[in-house]
Formats: sequence, C-alpha cells, structure tokens
Amino acid sequence: MALSCDLVTATKKAAFAVPGLKVGLFCSTPAVELIRSLPSTKRSLEMLLTAEPVSSEEADKLGLINHIYEESDIDRLTMEMAEKIA
Repeated sequence: MALSCDLVTATKKAAFAVPGLKVGLFCSTPAVELIRSLPSTKRSLEMLLTAEPVSSEEADKLGLINHIYEESDIDRLTMEMAEKIA
C-alpha cells in the first residue's frame, strides 16, 4: 500500500514488506512499483523474493518513506506536512 502513496510517514515500530509470496502469490503490480521506488534493483528483488519485512529505519535509508516520527507525534506531524503542501 505504501508503494502507491506519493508521500509516506511511519513510526519507529512500522515494518514494510511485500508478503504475497508467503501465501503463494507473486503479483507484478507491487513488484513494478518497488523496483521503480528503490535505487537498488537487487534490494527490491530481495524484498520481493523473500517477503521479509524491513524496518522503518531501513525503509527510510532505501528511500521508501519520507519521515519517521514518534508514535505520539505522527498524526500531528503528518498533518503539519499536509498543511504545508495544501
């Protein structure tokens, strides 16, 4: 779902994965978006083929998300970002 968003905020507890493989599904739609979103095709393929989640810190390093916020601040800070954009 995060791959279809233009901007993504997350908490430190968040994790990101493409878990379809764990139930026997391999959908090309998230695969295309993941490969387009990450600078490393090899890292994208690893996520797709293993279905292992990455932490929000790793997702930030990979460029998958925009900001990591404390859980108590995420609603307020995400709204502040939306207000700046609006």
